[in-house]
Amino acid sequence: MSLQGKLEPLENTNIEFEWAYGGQDRKDDDNAWRLNLNGSPMWGGYYRLEYIYAEPDFPGYYRDREYISGNLTFPVKEYLSLNATLRQEKNNLDLDPSRKSAALERFSQFGLNYRFRTGTMFSFDLRHRSREDRLPDPDFDYQETTFRAGVGHSFKNLAFNTSAESGTTRDNLNRQTLDVRRYEGSVYFAATANQTYGGYVRYNSHEDHKNEDKRDINAGLTASLRLDRNTSVSLRLERHDYLGAGSGDRHAVDLALNHLFSNKSRISACGRHTVYKNSSQKDETSFIVEFTIPFGIPAGRKKSIGMLEGHVRDQETGQPIPNAILRLNGVTAVTDSNGEFTFPALKPGAFYLNIDGASIGLERIPAQKTPLKVDIAGGKETSIEIVITKSASLAGRIMICEFAKEDGLQNGFIIDKDARKAVREDGKEEIVEARGLADALLEFRSKQETWRVLTDRKGRFSFDDVRPGQWTLAVHADNLPEYHYLEKDTFEIELAPGEKEEMLIRVLPRKRTVRIIEEGETLIEEE
Repeated sequence: MSLQGKLEPLENTNIEFEWAYGGQDRKDDDNAWRLNLNGSPMWGGYYRLEYIYAEPDFPGYYRDREYISGNLTFPVKEYLSLNATLRQEKNNLDLDPSRKSAALERFSQFGLNYRFRTGTMFSFDLRHRSREDRLPDPDFDYQETTFRAGVGHSFKNLAFNTSAESGTTRDNLNRQTLDVRRYEGSVYFAATANQTYGGYVRYNSHEDHKNEDKRDINAGLTASLRLDRNTSVSLRLERHDYLGAGSGDRHAVDLALNHLFSNKSRISACGRHTVYKNSSQKDETSFIVEFTIPFGIPAGRKKSIGMLEGHVRDQETGQPIPNAILRLNGVTAVTDSNGEFTFPALKPGAFYLNIDGASIGLERIPAQKTPLKVDIAGGKETSIEIVITKSASLAGRIMICEFAKEDGLQNGFIIDKDARKAVREDGKEEIVEARGLADALLEFRSKQETWRVLTDRKGRFSFDDVRPGQWTLAVHADNLPEYHYLEKDTFEIELAPGEKEEMLIRVLPRKRTVRIIEEGETLIEEE
């Protein structure tokens, strides 16, 4: 038996709880509790806290276990964010000596992520792991502390990530400190809208208590091909080698085929073959076929309750996007492996649907402006599709220009013909960039939305993570220097998905001629 519930005590905050007990006879030690808290604070970012406690005689999956986990992402500046992860797990809660061990595992990670305007991401993390046996005669007790640095970049059709991790492991039972090193790399390539390929490699090196260098390498290749709108095939090759060891290597190949029929029936066929090298274990081959047929049972629908269902997909590849987090007036849903989500019980009225940007990937954005207004009708199902595309960006500077002279700037003045001035081959005066224009207002608007920013003290501005399409940039500068004007104050800009546009906006000087009529009097003529 179990009881479940959900609360929304604060805006953008969700609390889920569950209590269960097993067996026909109620006992004091066959209960389980689960609490999940997640949300997006007003200052931005995302947090999640989960706690699970299952007593020793609970018959479910989490039997005899206490688990707590928390994650936090905090935006420090526009491109800089702080992340933290804490996790602890215990089993054998009664410290039963008849069991092999009573493990207590802890993991913590604190790091910084910095994303450049070019799309390059750097990450720096400090990690600490520990695992100890809480029985009087422990089998293990060690601690590991490592530092991890990573870099990644996304191009139009290509993305890669690499990382290096190094540190030490302390074995508290035999009082030894050993070195550990890990290196990882992965790449993803979208050849066409229907073809995607990927690869990864992981290298691990560590010493054991005999001071022997243990190394292993894990590598794999993946390929996905969409034959048509409803049929796809995927292939995965993987190998795990223990370098220098006489046994333990294994190689595997996975092949999967999926097809969706017009009546929404689905067939999936998956096969896997594993080869063990220099091992007493025999090679394995497995195959599974699943056929799903949707059917409906006639039933009356409550007129006081509506439903929202939808699908999230990649605009470029057409592939579904799993694990995307959606929020509807504070209620949260997550897409499944097919990119589908459901909000099953909603009161009729207007709702606003938003999607968590961190859950759809770096430099990705919904093609539609969010939040999306959704009208829910009682007794009806409302369907919606959200298309995800690569975001674009626009950056630039507003520069104040001056006339150049052979011996420097002259503040826009030309003193008759006797003044020495820098002249180009075409006979026109040379104009040079002098300084940036600070605190100028720029308005960047499309048919869907409008962004506004002020230039910094060096005249720089940027619009990041904007939707691709047709935009108009208008410059409103009320603080132009005297006798200067904007060369152009309105620009029509077309941004393609993933495009990073840069531009220069010039503030030009007006030509003024100073003529000395007679001593003590000056006449200024403007052209």
